[in-house]
Amino acid sequence: MELNYINTNPNYKNLRDILIKEFHISKKLLVTLKNEKSYFLNNKFEYLDKNVSIGDTIKVNLDFEEENSIVKSPIPLNILFEDESMVIVNKPAFIPVHPSSNHYA
Repeated sequence: MELNYINTNPNYKNLRDILIKEFHISKKLLVTLKNEKSYFLNNKFEYLDKNVSIGDTIKVNLDFEEENSIVKSPIPLNILFEDESMVIVNKPAFIPVHPSSNHYA
């Protein structure tokens, strides 16, 4: 998927501002996009601190492979729906959905 934006806001100082405020991209995803060189300012990969101007075009390419760290569940899953892009699971209450400091995989 490709996202496009033409800057019309004089308050945006740099590419990071636009990616966060217009595309609602998380800081974690920004790191991935930077590593994948998947965002462009005027059709050229630039660093996030690159200044932007009115009329600049910003493109984000989200077609890249993400690291996949699937952990097998010790609990049988009640899968209601599954396709190439999502899984809908009927999860019992109080079961964590991802590892954390209190719940290990």
